Amino acid sequence: MTAKKFETESETESEIDQQKVDTLKSEARQSKTSASLPNPLPMFPLGSVLLPGQILPLHIFEPRYREMMNHCLGEDDRCEDDAGKNNTGDKLFGVVLIERGSEVGGDDIRTNVGTVARIVSHRVLDGGRMAVLAVGEQRVKVTKWFEDNPYPQAIAEVWPCEDKADLAEDDLAELFASAEVTVRRVWALRREMGATEPEPAENYPRTSVGSFGLAARIPLQQFDRQKLLAAPSVAERLSLLEELLTDHEELLLSRLSNG
Repeated sequence: MTAKKFETESETESEIDQQKVDTLKSEARQSKTSASLPNPLPMFPLGSVLLPGQILPLHIFEPRYREMMNHCLGEDDRCEDDAGKNNTGDKLFGVVLIERGSEVGGDDIRTNVGTVARIVSHRVLDGGRMAVLAVGEQRVKVTKWFEDNPYPQAIAEVWPCEDKADLAEDDLAELFASAEVTVRRVWALRREMGATEPEPAENYPRTSVGSFGLAARIPLQQFDRQKLLAAPSVAERLSLLEELLTDHEELLLSRLSNG
């Protein structure tokens, strides 16, 4: 594997101070990542989706991604942009889902909608391995991929979504409230089935970052999470989330009824 992503956010939070995690999430939701991203942007294709506001812990041991992290951390003085300026050290990289293929060795098929992540801490381990903690900041859209030389890079731009679009504020609040109720029902069913991970107890703003936070609360298939990430507006994301949650709820109810 290229890197190990810890299985659950609760496992992540056991590695660092809970107050620090809460602070990172809050800062990520308030972040206004510059519309002018590094050009090119180092990219990290993964088998999982990173949503804005989520914590991303990585255990990196493939050489090309160790090199990429050194670049992001400003420890690679060989990289210059088109203007001849060293563009390392901004701690930013993009995360996209692998549609087909493996995290190892390249030759994978990647999505073009992902999330820009910022490194918030790291440490070097034995053998040159790295433990990296990053946080997703904003959604990005890839407009051009470069060859993996030595690691993936792309031209990307921040892709904001309208907080309200053409939806009335009361209607948007109703969508949020409905999704939150369904989230709580699904968590109740998960506990009834023996789930032990704690339910995320957070209040999300009625905005795009709040819709991403709500989407992150339920374990879904990665391609479903990708659909939520790529939803053009908050209203469309919440409507899709409600649909996915309802399907998930029906599946859990079926499993419970069948013993």
